[in-house]
Amino acid sequence: MTPFARGSNEATALVEAGTGCSVTYADLDREVRRVGRSFPGFPSLVFHFAANSLESVVTFLACRSGGHAVALLDPALKPELVERLVSLYGPDHITGLPTFDVCGYSKVGPGHWGRDAPSGSAVHPDLAVLLSTSGSTGSPKFVRLSASAVEHNASSIARSLDLTPADRAFATLPIHYSYGMSVVTSHLTAGATVVISDASVIEPRFWEQFNSHEATSLAGVPYTYQMLDRTGFLDRELPTLRSITQAGGRLPDRLVRKFHEALSGRGVRFYVMYGQTEASPRMSCLQPGDLPKKLGSVGKPLQGGSFMIASGDGTPLEAGVVGEVLYRGPNVMMGYATGREDLTRGEDTGGVLDTGDLGHLDQDGFLHITGRSKRIGKVFGVRLSLDEVEGMVTGLGAVAVIGANDRLSIFHERGEEPDVLSMRKRLALNLKVPAQTLVFHRVDLLPVLPSGKPDYQRLLTHVKVQS
Repeated sequence: MTPFARGSNEATALVEAGTGCSVTYADLDREVRRVGRSFPGFPSLVFHFAANSLESVVTFLACRSGGHAVALLDPALKPELVERLVSLYGPDHITGLPTFDVCGYSKVGPGHWGRDAPSGSAVHPDLAVLLSTSGSTGSPKFVRLSASAVEHNASSIARSLDLTPADRAFATLPIHYSYGMSVVTSHLTAGATVVISDASVIEPRFWEQFNSHEATSLAGVPYTYQMLDRTGFLDRELPTLRSITQAGGRLPDRLVRKFHEALSGRGVRFYVMYGQTEASPRMSCLQPGDLPKKLGSVGKPLQGGSFMIASGDGTPLEAGVVGEVLYRGPNVMMGYATGREDLTRGEDTGGVLDTGDLGHLDQDGFLHITGRSKRIGKVFGVRLSLDEVEGMVTGLGAVAVIGANDRLSIFHERGEEPDVLSMRKRLALNLKVPAQTLVFHRVDLLPVLPSGKPDYQRLLTHVKVQS
């Protein structure tokens, strides 16, 4: 199935903000078919190192249209991490890297390498997209998403945000990030225009591009809106802006209220959404009309989905009672993968996702997230495996990492100040987060549980006391 609208052939589909290059939906269809011919074999596994560019989006769509499974990866991933992933998954094609030198692959075209010999391991025909559970660390654990899950979610998002062909999304979130991918897929499904940019909200060119291309919407993570708040976004003249969307973590209620109240008077809609990569990726939306009454909520499930709050043994809980958040819907992942052999499997989740979040449903069915039950943290919208981060901290003795309040607190038993500063700088670079979000705490002895594992609850209490 072609993963974009086919109706308005002469309407503009994609625009590359930096160069001004654009393609209509008719052009896009032709380009997708042309690029698709460079991916022989069916179905193949493609490692696509996806930049925010017109060419990169076309390659992604070509893989999808051709029925291939495409892993969207960070083009800035370190070479040693790339080689590790290649050795584990043996992709049939690798695209988006300027250079690549691994035995067993030959150059097919610019930025495109093909495997010299078949992998010998088939890819399940339902598999469409692979996304890393912790992209910046080069995690070998991928989320397996089916074509139907991605397409259903794109349609549900488009419906929830009331997208039309008149919309022009300013897409600056990384396309290899599930939220960024969904901005592209939902707008193309609706026949809208996607303006692709790699600019940051703190750069003057971001706003120059936004206005020159008459963008009508933007999407961001909490960090985006914190930066917008600090840089006078609400004072800007943005005559074409019609809506903004927030997901990727919890935005403080005061900022939700501030943006909603300031923008609603200008006819700009503010949507708060909730999602996870494992849900292709979005699960709920808080409509602008429900603010400020439902401030603090992430809204109701998208069409076809439902939430249940359960106790630890799976027993459903009543409205208002905090428990584990479970989601059911057609956009739930097929499952996880840690190597090529996992790509042969079909769906093994039963359409149910244990989100790892804690929360409750109110009497009106609105979801409220209160915390996390799993070892996953988010720092300025970057989703990180805290266990993997612990493994990256070396030379400081026993280490424990917890995530809270948009920062990582790193507890260590040894290390002098120069060593800590060096590790902080290196870790910030590898994780692609601001160094100030990494807070190191020297302790004489890490608290542990009877099992020998760090007592994260005690450490979290320490962080709250220090805040």
